[in-house]
Amino acid sequence: MVYKLFQVTNEKRIDKGTFEYLDQAMAEYHRVCRDEIVFQGWLAEDKIISENLIRIDTGNNSIWFEIEVTKDEPTE
Repeated sequence: MVYKLFQVTNEKRIDKGTFEYLDQAMAEYHRVCRDEIVFQGWLAEDKIISENLIRIDTGNNSIWFEIEVTKDEPTE
């Protein structure tokens, strides 16, 4: 499986990386929250939208994260 992390801001999807494991994608999500957005996303709730999309709500209606789950091989 491949996990693609996106930050969604004002309906724009910003690619934050492609990962081999879900734990790696979640670690990058936490790094982005801590270092780039400067808020702690530790309490965010994982919410599965469908079998191939995980949406992570941050409590801020204008920013959330999505992780797409695909069967493609990583390109990095």
